[in-house]
Amino acid sequence: MLTTMYNRVGMVPARLRRFGAFMPTADERIAYLEGRFEEHSGSVATVRADFAAVRSDVQDLRRHVETLDQRMSARIDGLDTKMSRQFTWIVGIQVAMLIAVIGALLRVANP
Repeated sequence: MLTTMYNRVGMVPARLRRFGAFMPTADERIAYLEGRFEEHSGSVATVRADFAAVRSDVQDLRRHVETLDQRMSARIDGLDTKMSRQFTWIVGIQVAMLIAVIGALLRVANP
């Protein structure tokens, strides 16, 4: 069986394969290579289309993540504001209690 970079056995008619000495002509070899090239071209076109679809999906996902990021940032900012306001109230209550305790102690110390 003769083989080179490509498998020539597929090009040889079955009736001549048994002799093992068949050499395809240049036109047959070119026709075979053109057929293989067309197959590969179709495969490459399919891969390109699939890659374009994946790229589109990734871009859609990126936009979706950016939207979620913006929403989460807005929520975190809202929570930060709320916690700052609550912290202010807690500190204010503690200062008021400290003043009340100091006032009570001064009143007890000076009857």
